[in-house]
Amino acid sequence: MRTENVMCDVLTLLVPSIFLWILATYILVRSYPYKTARFLAAGILCSAVGFTAELIALMVSTDWSRSIHLYVGVIALYLSFAFIVHILYDMIQTMQPSHMAGLPRIFYGFSILMLGMGYVGSTIMTQPLISTLANIGSCTVVLALLCMGYKYVVSAGHQLFFKVCFGFAAIACFGIVLSGIPVVSFPFVVPATPGLWLSAMACTLIACFIVKLNLVPSAAKRYSSLMESSATPMVILDNNKQLLEVNDIGKLNYQMRIQTDFRNYFNYQNDPDAWDQMFAHLDENFTIKGYRIHYLNEDGNENIVLIDASKVNLGCETYYYCMIHEVTQEFQLRTLNEYLAYHDVLTGVYNRAYFEGEVKRKLAQDRKPDGAMIICDLNFFKEINDTYGHQIGDQVLIFTARFWREHLPKPHLFARLGGDEFVMFFEEINSEDLFLKQVNKVRNAFQYNLYRQDQIQIEIVPSIGVAFVGEDGMNYEQLYHTCDTRMYDDKKTVKEQYCMKQVCFNRHHI
Repeated sequence: MRTENVMCDVLTLLVPSIFLWILATYILVRSYPYKTARFLAAGILCSAVGFTAELIALMVSTDWSRSIHLYVGVIALYLSFAFIVHILYDMIQTMQPSHMAGLPRIFYGFSILMLGMGYVGSTIMTQPLISTLANIGSCTVVLALLCMGYKYVVSAGHQLFFKVCFGFAAIACFGIVLSGIPVVSFPFVVPATPGLWLSAMACTLIACFIVKLNLVPSAAKRYSSLMESSATPMVILDNNKQLLEVNDIGKLNYQMRIQTDFRNYFNYQNDPDAWDQMFAHLDENFTIKGYRIHYLNEDGNENIVLIDASKVNLGCETYYYCMIHEVTQEFQLRTLNEYLAYHDVLTGVYNRAYFEGEVKRKLAQDRKPDGAMIICDLNFFKEINDTYGHQIGDQVLIFTARFWREHLPKPHLFARLGGDEFVMFFEEINSEDLFLKQVNKVRNAFQYNLYRQDQIQIEIVPSIGVAFVGEDGMNYEQLYHTCDTRMYDDKKTVKEQYCMKQVCFNRHHI
């Protein structure tokens, strides 16, 4: 009979202990990133330690049995209860911040104090009256927290949680008051500390609600919530690039549907190998960031997306996680900014900064010096502005820039220096004489191609200066200075001979 009683005690303590160890492990694996889950696991572990301590105490000598019960079992009970209080406190704090930040610390401190007091403190707390009062006080604190939680909760899941927990705590408190110390009456049903069963059941109850109502989301739930709440389209693909999951913003922006080919939503006719190259990179490196895809939208306009993707192998299956960043407007803005940085806003030709940089780069190359530079200035431009206004003057500049670009020998680099001055650079010319004839032909063509608007007719009268690479200099500054000097010499000649409608120039004064 005694052996049967011992076996009953062992099973009564061993089964809850094993169950609590497994439950704590499950909670940690499922929701470790959440503080509430870690506190719950700690509370469950303390209860498991308490049951294990009582089991060990049952199997050792009487002297050791009491020490294990007082130093391990009782302290584990207090710590478990402190973690339960902390869980309830954190839940309330998330909904209604309060000034009770020290409440959980009181219980932790009490447990540490009991451990510090050692045998005397544990003996005092196991006295019938003191133990009953401590249990009633603890249950009262829990009841108060549950009432506060129920008052401030918003979701139906949290309301149900606090309601059920309040009922459980009320029954536990009522039972403790009525029974006093149940250890004497039921030595083979409960361990020496009845609160241990209460803490174990409380932790189990909270764990059930966490799992059932997702009060603390699992890893899968967290990732699902992250996808749905993200403002960036996110998709999960299988090995065949078929859509397995897509969040709401992806469905809205691209009308994506499950079990369809992800690549079909981006018309990439201009670069048919773009997707193959991306997935080949993923297969080799497992991740890619900022991969650019150009595609045509439903209106036939070119759009741009950047893809951040990762390849994940789960068992025998391969999955691709992709985030889609629509950057069409950003690229358009960047393109516009780059254009404005290197182009003249009025005429659309290159500006001085870009021209100077490009010419210096070309001159620095190790090659045969056979290029040329031209600077052009418009005569009588001030009179045009004064007579017809600056709007007409701007149109004259646009007309002049277009005429030069269309008729000059190609290839060439053409820019506006500012005001009515333009500059041109020719990287290669066949011969100096032939080049001068071509330039002379274009300049004389202005006499027969007047700017016309309404009743206005304006003849463009340019002055130009030419410098040849090698003969007149090998760097930008030398060529520019030579061109500038010859242009002003030409300006004097043009103004003197303008009335004769003929401009004569030679290779040194062109």
